[in-house]
Amino acid sequence: MTLASFLGLGAMSAGLAGRARAESQPAPLAGMDAETRKTADEFILYLHKRGYQSVAALPLVTGNPFNGGLQYDDSGIPKPLHYVVQPASRIDDVSHRSRPGALPLFHVIACSKAREEVGASLDLTLDYLINVVGLDRQRLRLTSTEKARLLFPVLARYGVKESQIRLVDWQEARLKGEGSGYFEPKGHPRSPSFDTVSIEYIFPDGSELEIAEIGILAPVANFGVGVERVTMARQNKLMRWEDGLPGFRHAVEQDARRQGLALPKGYYEILGLPRPS
Repeated sequence: MTLASFLGLGAMSAGLAGRARAESQPAPLAGMDAETRKTADEFILYLHKRGYQSVAALPLVTGNPFNGGLQYDDSGIPKPLHYVVQPASRIDDVSHRSRPGALPLFHVIACSKAREEVGASLDLTLDYLINVVGLDRQRLRLTSTEKARLLFPVLARYGVKESQIRLVDWQEARLKGEGSGYFEPKGHPRSPSFDTVSIEYIFPDGSELEIAEIGILAPVANFGVGVERVTMARQNKLMRWEDGLPGFRHAVEQDARRQGLALPKGYYEILGLPRPS
């Protein structure tokens, strides 16, 4: 089954509220190339075999001034054993556009599990990355705080050594709020705030790229993988900012038109265009 058909099944089972939400959503495939779509299909099949159901994505154009009016992340999955394919874009990435791996539009497949299953989210993510995608476990790095020590037994089962784990100061991680130990973006309209562990992949040239992030010690353990980033890791080839601009432009224009909204500030910033007065 394809990504589109999986999402259709999820929308059909979501009830009236889910259908109403789905009708207002952007096409989750917007901006995906064939290889990225293959990665998405593969992970979704993996989740469906484990009882996960889909929920509709949040709009790419938000109508909110935060992040230039563009969707920042995947937060908001309503309950355990559900997932979403969320298109997103971050204004802060404009300053990193010359860095290989930075993209103007990306997709996260985010999932949720119950908190009592401590380590289950990490176990599922590592199983997918190592045994399904086929990533070399020796090229994986993890970043978190001392609070992630409860997950060390899971890492050991996958042959991930303690030397591959970087523990950073909790206060510093929370101050940054970027997800490498703690996720709490300043000014975010949904105010997410939780401890995390991030998984990075080391490319042959030494470049490092975060490919997954897992929430820990929260009532619902959210976790997710970056679809484009996992695709880069499996190919050992970094995508470039310019390659993603046509897909970004089309996705934002399509979503703004569908919602009857003006093109957001972030559209012009990311494309480097003057904003109409």
